[in-house]
Amino acid sequence: MSEVLAENAPVCGRKVFFVNPSYKIRTHFVDILRNQEYEVYTIDKWRDVKNYLRQNPDSICFFGIDSQLTIPAWTAMAASFENDPVLKTCILGFMTEQSFKDTGTALKILNAAHLKAGITTLGGMGGGALELVERKVQGVLDMNGAKGRRQYVRCSCFHEEAFIYLSNTDAAGKTTMFQEKVVDISSATIAVNLPTFLHGTLKKGSWLRNVIITLNGRQITTNLQVFLLKNIAQDVEIAILTYSEKLDSVNRSIIKNFVVDTLQKQVNMSINGLAEDNTDYALIAQNEQYLLDLVESRKPKDDGKDNKKK
Repeated sequence: MSEVLAENAPVCGRKVFFVNPSYKIRTHFVDILRNQEYEVYTIDKWRDVKNYLRQNPDSICFFGIDSQLTIPAWTAMAASFENDPVLKTCILGFMTEQSFKDTGTALKILNAAHLKAGITTLGGMGGGALELVERKVQGVLDMNGAKGRRQYVRCSCFHEEAFIYLSNTDAAGKTTMFQEKVVDISSATIAVNLPTFLHGTLKKGSWLRNVIITLNGRQITTNLQVFLLKNIAQDVEIAILTYSEKLDSVNRSIIKNFVVDTLQKQVNMSINGLAEDNTDYALIAQNEQYLLDLVESRKPKDDGKDNKKK
């Protein structure tokens, strides 16, 4: 089954969204999965969920159901995806730090909300038990082809302050510093426009020494090795470079965080100007018989977030 789903997944994988993530969900799923090169995003407000996912159909989305809405309302919201020609392609799951009153309640929610990614319960878990849950969630992502064929998540840098600085010493001994734009970047490679003095002089395996990389004000100095060269237009040559093995964990974290922050910023910008979701899912839940059958075992935590219509 997992092989079939993985084959039908997009070649570049699927975006993974966490809605209303608690601290525990952030640290044990969002952060961990990002470090494992899954393309992970967060959505803070339930009113924005459908806007994000309409811009990113075929995504995998986990709802943190412990606050903002009641469980029947979250269930009604997820169930509504089935009637939307775009949203119905999303793979949904629930996450909670609490325990349900009985397994029957969880099963009713699972069926009513069409949760292909299931319900993940974290209540009272720690140590080895929590690690098992983390692996289970990762298994759901892999089964649905979250990574696709790519190994590393990368971001484009056209709208970012991302540059490399290279020095060149001419025959007269004069040294000139060249600033070049970073095209895109991942935790494995960096693609840059090459200055004209390097056109035709490099080959695969060549080293660029003492290169300075700046990523939105953060600076890294390292050696870069040529992995691939591309001539994309007259007088335009792009080099895909790998980092030195000596690049330390602090600088690798700078790169990783830049990729994560840039991608999140880009996906946030994609919903600018779109109207928020003002659907009263609690009212829908009251009017749907299968949701009336849901017995809440607890009230959602009050996190101070606005839950009323604007």
